Amino acid sequence: MADSVTSFLSPHVRHILSCGDNTDSREDTPSLLLQNGLLCWMSIENHLPDGADSPDYFTSCVQCLAGVFRRVEEELTSWTEGHWRERVGNNLTWTGCPQVFLRSFEVLQSRTSTSAAVSLLMTTSALERALGDIFLLKGKQCPSMLKELLVSEELKNLLGGTAIKLLRILIGPPVSLNLRNVLWHGFAVPDEVPRCYAYFLVNLIPNLGQLLQERSVEAESIPHRVDVTFPQVEDWDIFPDITIKDCAVLEDLFNTSEFVPTPMLPYWADILESFNSQRYGEAVMVLLPQLEHCLRCLFARVNQCPERILTAESTTLYTTVDEMLAKSLPGGSENQLRYTLGDQYMDILFDVLIYPEGPRVRDRISHGEASILGISYKLANHLLSVCTALCLKVLAEAERSKYLEHPFIHDIHVAVEGYVSQCHPISGLRKEIQSLCDKLSEWKTFPKPDPDQIEMSKSWGDYIQPNEKQLTCVSGLPPIKDFQPWLTSCNLPERFLFPFEDVSPMLKDILKRKISTLYWGQDSRDTLNCDKETRPMTEMELVGLLRRIAVQATAVSTNIYEVMSTRYQQWIIRELRSRQRKNYIRLLESIPTLSVGLRLVAMVITVWLLNLDAFNLLGSSEQLHMARHLKSVLQCCENLTSNCNIEKNRWEESCILVQDLAWQVLEKKNLVYTFL
Repeated sequence: MADSVTSFLSPHVRHILSCGDNTDSREDTPSLLLQNGLLCWMSIENHLPDGADSPDYFTSCVQCLAGVFRRVEEELTSWTEGHWRERVGNNLTWTGCPQVFLRSFEVLQSRTSTSAAVSLLMTTSALERALGDIFLLKGKQCPSMLKELLVSEELKNLLGGTAIKLLRILIGPPVSLNLRNVLWHGFAVPDEVPRCYAYFLVNLIPNLGQLLQERSVEAESIPHRVDVTFPQVEDWDIFPDITIKDCAVLEDLFNTSEFVPTPMLPYWADILESFNSQRYGEAVMVLLPQLEHCLRCLFARVNQCPERILTAESTTLYTTVDEMLAKSLPGGSENQLRYTLGDQYMDILFDVLIYPEGPRVRDRISHGEASILGISYKLANHLLSVCTALCLKVLAEAERSKYLEHPFIHDIHVAVEGYVSQCHPISGLRKEIQSLCDKLSEWKTFPKPDPDQIEMSKSWGDYIQPNEKQLTCVSGLPPIKDFQPWLTSCNLPERFLFPFEDVSPMLKDILKRKISTLYWGQDSRDTLNCDKETRPMTEMELVGLLRRIAVQATAVSTNIYEVMSTRYQQWIIRELRSRQRKNYIRLLESIPTLSVGLRLVAMVITVWLLNLDAFNLLGSSEQLHMARHLKSVLQCCENLTSNCNIEKNRWEESCILVQDLAWQVLEKKNLVYTFL
């Protein structure tokens, strides 16, 4: 379907774009453009028509400016990158990222079929960030939407009404030229957006800088926000490294796969060229709109709604990534994209594009929150691998087999087919349980005096028996065998609760168990009209509560480790006074109890991790009962975090808290039986 389409722009968008490049338009523009590309703001103000936001108004504005659009293009086409840097460099400083705009001009001068679009991608994202920064000179919280930023009084006071009018004509609402959205959502085919707009917009940046200087706004006074980075991606080790040699195979794959519409192939060639040239930010910048566009075309095809591949008119919304990946269509029918791609492919798209704890690369790069200059190879490789997998997925079996003969494509395919979400809240819970257990496994190595050097009522050695069955319980706690229903439910041995056992290996395979996360928690009951104290807990609230418990328990372990290390050093150099030595002994004697208590916490949240789907099988009263229990576990962990702080050292009170917790957990044994 997409291959037979030559334009993905709606009639209004095509019409307004053509108005600025219309050579038949009346030219009365010499007074609008001064020497060296500077604009005469007063002449522009007098030249623009009056009117409210409407398609006719913005079309009329573009027609009035058509001559100056072309004049700017004609003048700047003859400039070299050196001339551009020399003439406007100082007026780019206000943006905080002048090198992006210098590079944007350099790309534009290459005069390829994609250069205008690539230049506009660079310019619009960096400009949005820069405008937000100068907003902060007057305002406290920068609007999250560009359209709101451009109508703010703060920005109008800084730049003046004429500059704001120009910006709104170029990158304003859907009825304007709307260049940012047309390009960043992947609608424009190569050479479809007239080059004059790219020249005019990149030239507008130094003009705004000159305007700020004239209004006594010093570049040094502008509060530039810190760029967003993507540390979570750097920790992922999912896909093989793609080499220059591999890119030749990918070019053939992109040309073959129906996932990439034929008119868009020049962009994909650009992506590979930038990747090979180690310009990873540019590769990602071009890839993201194209990935969105390819998904939109596939979405429209499998859901039989071909009209959804076009830019929308002002009265409707275009098809967003959120809608493409949603479980259901707006009318309530099921989205067929899930069944076309499969859950693993949807998971990986949610991870990089949607989940709040993920990198959300499309949003953050397109809005300028992340600079293209800071994009790493790792992120570019990850996204290119995702696109490779998607291109492979829609191929016929025979074609797919041919590409799978290449080892790196085979490895990408295997990685996606076995993919587990990295950024879903459930994945966060897994990681937090593992972090807690890693901390608990370190307790055996706590620095401590030898037993014959300090007087304790019971040494740690009493809890580390060659025969594990000799350990029945820690003083004040129920026998460990009584917790067997909990342990059995998650396939854990009794020694998981022994104070000094290494628990991390016991959980390694358990935490790898496949748990379906796609659309998990989206079908929760409507509880908005219920009383806060009596309404059932939603699935996402349950996971959030479990994560808070895990984080607090880890904080308890960290606090205890800090106290143990500090007090041991003080004991070695004989800095502990009599009262402190007694408190240190109480700490040492409390360690087995505290260790078992935190292991009980780890056990409880692990049981719930593995039985999340069973939560909805409980009745409302049982859910409320269990929710209150988990909140009491959280409260216990919060109290322990406070008591075990190096400034408080309340070890006896902490042991009492653990004992109470253990008996509470034991009381829930019957409820555990009901859903396991």
